[in-house]
Order: sequence, then structure tokens, then C-alpha cells
Amino acid sequence: MRSKNFRSFLEPYEEAYPMTTEVPRGCYLGCPVSSSIQANLFVRQTEGLGRWVGKCFDPDNMIVANLIQAPIVGVVPAFKGALYVERSWMNETNNAWIIDYRATPRQFGRDFTVYRDEFRFVDDGVILGHMYARPFTSTNPLPFGVNTRVPFMLHQVCNRDLEKRALPSLA
Repeated sequence: MRSKNFRSFLEPYEEAYPMTTEVPRGCYLGCPVSSSIQANLFVRQTEGLGRWVGKCFDPDNMIVANLIQAPIVGVVPAFKGALYVERSWMNETNNAWIIDYRATPRQFGRDFTVYRDEFRFVDDGVILGHMYARPFTSTNPLPFGVNTRVPFMLHQVCNRDLEKRALPSLA
């Protein structure tokens, strides 16, 4: 379900501090949770190339892969990023989980090196996150990170088949 109000998404994210010590593990189904112009544009831009449907986390190697529902081949892991805890760009006095895509090769015609995700657990197995455009990049010429206004929600899945297909390719 998409929220009509971007602010309604910010409150539970901000309240999810202090962070739990839980490290994300396994696969989570996901979707954008805003009807902002930016979120709708993001969804439309990715539909022909493959639709984003979640993330898989490998905490042993601190790697994350986005799950893309690609035409013909089905769900594939793509756009891998490094996982660590760092200061939030939303609230610089608090930490958040960070997904760093700077070392990610171009895939599906998209350059993800210009993005950074940050997220927090808001309930058991439920994550809320934000996508940011990195400073001084093609999507953001400004000297600071810019919230793309494409918030996302992830919900842990109990689908071992999905994890078997996605997780081994993360390392």
C-alpha cells in the first residue's frame, strides 16, 4: 500500500531509533511506499528493464543485492552494495544501516553508483528505508546527499527457494 503523504513515512522511520542490534539476514520483499512524483517515476523507469521486488542480505559478507523481476528470466539479484552502519543523512545525529553502491557495475542500463540507501528496522522483519542521490553525481550536482523521495518498505520472506537462488551469488 502506498502512502499519499511522504511525511507519514518519516515518523515511523525516525521513531525506529535507537537502532536494534539485529543484522538483516536473508531475503525481503519490497516496494516503494509513496505516491510521490519521484517514486512513480522510479517505478515507471524500471518497469521495462525489470521491476524492483526486494533485497537479499548476506550479513557474513556484509553484502546486499536488490532483487529484480526481469522479463523472461524471473527474479535475479542485481545492484550489489556494501552493508554497514553509519550516520544517517536524514538525521545526522543518529545512525542507520547503509547500502553503499559506489562499487556496483552498471546493470539493466542503470548506474547505481550514484545512489545510497539507508534503512532501519521498524518492527520484527519489517524495514523502512530511503534512497539518496550521492553528492556531485549525474543525478545530484549538489555538494550534499539528496533524498530521492522514493521511500521503500521491506518485509522478510520465508521463501528458502528464493534465498537459495539469490544468496549464493552475493559472495
